[in-house]
Amino acid sequence: MKKVNYINIILRVNQISYGATGILFITFFFGLMAELYLGALQIISSLLILFFWKHLSNGLKKGTYYYWIAVIVYLVGFYLVFELKLFSDFVGMGIIGLVIIPMLIGLYLLLHLNSIKKSFVS
Repeated sequence: MKKVNYINIILRVNQISYGATGILFITFFFGLMAELYLGALQIISSLLILFFWKHLSNGLKKGTYYYWIAVIVYLVGFYLVFELKLFSDFVGMGIIGLVIIPMLIGLYLLLHLNSIKKSFVS
């Protein structure tokens, strides 16, 4: 299989998982459970990008760095906010910290994977 086929598989699995997670947020609990799976899947996907590293342009490499920076900042911030109890509104902070930010980071990875796929096709 060519590298574009692998990227297509990675992208498609991520698209399906992202969509399913969004749908499961109709019931908040199942959405959070699906988000754990999605997060693990996306971190694995970003590690799989390393197999294609030498084929990526500098811009796509930067995009991958940005994704990892966002993930690390989110995890450190999440730990600090909830461990040190730096929040005043638990519900608002919970929705932003547990739903919105991770889904935005996930959306960024989807867009980034799509850019990688387009670069391999052209």
